[in-house]
Amino acid sequence: MARYSLLSRFRASPTTPISWWFITSTRFPTRKCCGSPVIQEAIKEWPKVGIFAQRKKDRPNKIGVSICELLEVDGLTLKVRALDAIDGTPILDIKPHVKEFNPEAGKVRQPEWMTELMKDYYA
Repeated sequence: MARYSLLSRFRASPTTPISWWFITSTRFPTRKCCGSPVIQEAIKEWPKVGIFAQRKKDRPNKIGVSICELLEVDGLTLKVRALDAIDGTPILDIKPHVKEFNPEAGKVRQPEWMTELMKDYYA
C-alpha cells in the first residue's frame, strides 16, 4: 500500500489560501472595533468603514487568511510569497486554490481607497 504525506501532489496548485491565527492582536472584540465605523488612519479623506470592509488585525475573531504564491514544497514545509503573517504564527489550514471557488482577478471589485491603501503593501 502506497504511503502519502499531507502535501503529496500539492505542487499542482500555484497559489494557496492559508488560514492563520493573529498572534499580535491583543484586543478582544469590542463595540468600538466591530459595531461602529472605523476611520482609516492613513488618509482622512477615506470613508469610515466597518471592520469587514478592511483588513485591520483587531477583528471579531483572530483568524487571518492570505492567498499565497506557492514557491516550493519540501517534505512538510511550504515556501510561499505574500503570507500576511509574522514568523511564529500558527497555521490553521492550507488548501489548494481552486478556480471554481474564486472570481478572476480582473473581476474583483474594490473601492479606490483600498487600492491606494494596498499599493505598496508588499514592497
